[in-house]
Amino acid sequence: MPENKKNIIDSNDIERLKELLRTRLLESGWKEEMKAVCRDIIREKGVENVTIDSLVKEMTPKGRGSIKPLETDYELFIEVASVSGD
Repeated sequence: MPENKKNIIDSNDIERLKELLRTRLLESGWKEEMKAVCRDIIREKGVENVTIDSLVKEMTPKGRGSIKPLETDYELFIEVASVSGD
């Protein structure tokens, strides 16, 4: 990345983009879906056999795969482009 492009997005913009993503994930039901996946994994393996690390490792691909990509990606792309001036 060119040196002059590195700091275009300031911390306020980053926080605003994070909040937009959080909002869209909540609206889509993603958070509740991930809670259900977490409960299923714990039930299947037993609470004694699950660590935070193993839970995150197993949930990450499922979580990424369940995001509504076209809607969320496009909206975030537009926001990033408007913030960066591209």
